[in-house]
Amino acid sequence: MAARGVTRRVLVTLALAALAAGAGSARGATTGAGAPARLDPRLAGLARVPDAGPVAVWVGFQDKGEQGPADLAARLAAAAAALDPHARARRERAQVTPLVDYSDLPLHQPYLDAIAAQGLTPCGASRWMNRVAVRATGAQLARLAELPFVARVEPVA
Repeated sequence: MAARGVTRRVLVTLALAALAAGAGSARGATTGAGAPARLDPRLAGLARVPDAGPVAVWVGFQDKGEQGPADLAARLAAAAAALDPHARARRERAQVTPLVDYSDLPLHQPYLDAIAAQGLTPCGASRWMNRVAVRATGAQLARLAELPFVARVEPVA
């Protein structure tokens, strides 16, 4: 019973830390003129050429769609409850504390839907890095960088 209380306190602490980190990154997302600073400088030239052929880019998200500390704590608790028994046992053997963290949360489906609405299909995804890879034209690059939940658009290495 005491372990459950400790786990909840850890989850709440993680939730607050993640929100604070997200708020800090969101503040620097645009320049003073309101133009997106989220587009990697290596892609800026392509974004100005609307008919430029598609290039592979990572689209990084600012968050995982959480709506505050309570929602984040609930999402983390759900991720912990959904852990595969083998994964849970492995993490417990390795004394991983807490058993799940922000990187275990799935990508936010409405963000993926908004990417699809731009006519883009993810060709790769990373829940740990909170981003998807797509092939985007010059016009699509500019639109991607303007989406409010996008933190960064950068070329795939």
